[in-house]
Amino acid sequence: ALDDHSLVAYILADWVSQMSSDPSNETVVILSHGTDEEGDIRSQVCCQNWLAEEVKSYLRYWASPSIKLRDVKYAFIHGNQTLYPDLTVESVMRNASKAGGSSEDGNGGVIVLPLMVAGGSITDSQIPKLLEGYSCRYDRATLASHPNLARWIENRVRCEIGEGMGGVLIIDHGSSDPKRAEAVRELAGQVNQMLSSMPVAVAFAENAAEEETIPGGIARLLDQGARRIIAVTLFTGNTVDHEEARDEVYSAMQSINQTKILITAPLYEGICAEVKGPIDDHLLIADLILDRAREVSIDATNETLILAPWGSSTYFEESELLAKSLVERIKASSEFKDVGFGFMEYQGSPNIREAVEKAQGEAVIVVTVNSMGTKYVDDLIAERLEGLNYTHNGKGFYGYSENLDPHPNIARWIEYKVAEEVRA
Repeated sequence: ALDDHSLVAYILADWVSQMSSDPSNETVVILSHGTDEEGDIRSQVCCQNWLAEEVKSYLRYWASPSIKLRDVKYAFIHGNQTLYPDLTVESVMRNASKAGGSSEDGNGGVIVLPLMVAGGSITDSQIPKLLEGYSCRYDRATLASHPNLARWIENRVRCEIGEGMGGVLIIDHGSSDPKRAEAVRELAGQVNQMLSSMPVAVAFAENAAEEETIPGGIARLLDQGARRIIAVTLFTGNTVDHEEARDEVYSAMQSINQTKILITAPLYEGICAEVKGPIDDHLLIADLILDRAREVSIDATNETLILAPWGSSTYFEESELLAKSLVERIKASSEFKDVGFGFMEYQGSPNIREAVEKAQGEAVIVVTVNSMGTKYVDDLIAERLEGLNYTHNGKGFYGYSENLDPHPNIARWIEYKVAEEVRA
């Protein structure tokens, strides 16, 4: 049976957005079939009450532009009048009609929505007869004509067989440069092709549009039917930024009911989230760095490759272990004469200058382990290595702003992290 699922609330909200002309003076009345059976009608009252509140909240907080209705009420065509005399169609319509004046189109300040799967005698004959004498808008729209009904059916089937739909949230640091967001969205498109059965959204820890904040990204996934959020962060190490992003994911999940973010699973099913990342020493990442080195290499067998990660002021020991592991993986599969590392910033040993100085006498390739190539990073490397001989590739994972080149291994790494969590 139809329930108070947010996919259903979204359908009703969609109808309202199409029918509303003067929201602040309009009341929406949701009409459902109802029952005389005492136990069932009590359950339906709870369900309809939550659904009405969800429609109101969705239109107010998530519709663009915001639609602030006077109220959303509900009534039963065949209800238990002894238990709920105020929830008959006559009672609710009378009160809704008294609550405000006429709307701009002259059809009264009441919008009536039938909570019916398909049209028939109830929508075509019974409801119009019950509405006689009331000034309202009623166009007999049913749930079957909206694509969310198919999503609701899919969700209910998944719940029954114990398979909750997952959703992938890709979290990047963010930047004032819009090209960085463009690169991450391109990555999301690649991931979406790999994981075609799961919705994918992007979010940015900083400089994010409202719909691409971490709570906004979660909301979009829930809106698409996900009840298991797998967030994958793209920070280049276990940093405070990664921790803050992880905490924001869990904070958003904990406050879903309070903030009325759409819950696309029944309340008793609940939803869950897991955060994967940051970028680690996986072979896919090692191969990515090796590819960037090969892009500027001339004779690898006579060249030393130096990785230049950021380092960390907090997790410097962990940063060293990660860098050493990446170096060993690259050595095992590369043709370079030698491979080492040196940190660009923060604590950790060796620093980038020490590493390149040690390799002087050989041709040196420096590859920065960063998300996106920027003038800031290029200038930093030039400053740190002034007077030394080296060739530098600072493209990072995404390429430069003026020439985006997201490496496909980042999308593959995200796919791996999602699969790892799904198998867990």
